[in-house]
Amino acid sequence: MPTWNYIAVHAYGDAKLITDEQSAVEVLEATIDNYESGYKEQWDTLPVDYKVKLIKGIVAFEVAITDLQAKKKLSQNKTEKEQKNIVDALSLSEDINERDIAEYMSQHLSANKL
Repeated sequence: MPTWNYIAVHAYGDAKLITDEQSAVEVLEATIDNYESGYKEQWDTLPVDYKVKLIKGIVAFEVAITDLQAKKKLSQNKTEKEQKNIVDALSLSEDINERDIAEYMSQHLSANKL
């Protein structure tokens, strides 16, 4: 059952490039720690000259966020039965994002807060 349900957050702000090599390394390592912790052990074993070459191909930046906007489309225009069918279908998906959407919908469906 195809559906186009989603939850999105858009961040707006002032971006700044980070051109200092050491600062770029710090941003990359913080990103690895946060999003790829399983890769951290391998990263730590890489030779420094290899890391330096990698850094030269990466554009590091930071954003001072000035506005956050959230939006969701969760089949609010559907009947409760159709919404439950969508939750059931998304719950069986192999895609973790679809399962997360199903979980969110399931929690809020009973409260009629989609």
